Amino acid sequence: MDYTRNTLQIWVAGKFVFCIGVFSKDFITLIPLYFQKVCPENAKIHYNIGTLYGSGLNVDDAIDSYMKAIDLHPKYYQAMNNLGNLYKDNISNEKAEFWLRKALDIK
Repeated sequence: MDYTRNTLQIWVAGKFVFCIGVFSKDFITLIPLYFQKVCPENAKIHYNIGTLYGSGLNVDDAIDSYMKAIDLHPKYYQAMNNLGNLYKDNISNEKAEFWLRKALDIK
């Protein structure tokens, strides 16, 4: 089994839930699925999942998570900012500019 040695902290509604020091990469894929089922209408959960996916360079899933966060909270400028940066670094400067400008307009 492939392991990574990092610290993973799980937070729900601003409260620390648990921390795992060593975890399998398979476990990382289960975390977003769990929280998407437990808190499907929580924009912050989708934002955090987007950040988790983005840090692992799973760009498509990160974009989907940020978009869900924005759908749930249309003025979530932090999600728009992260989404713009993902587009800038990986896909399209045009889409990046759109989301970054939108975030600035709200902020």
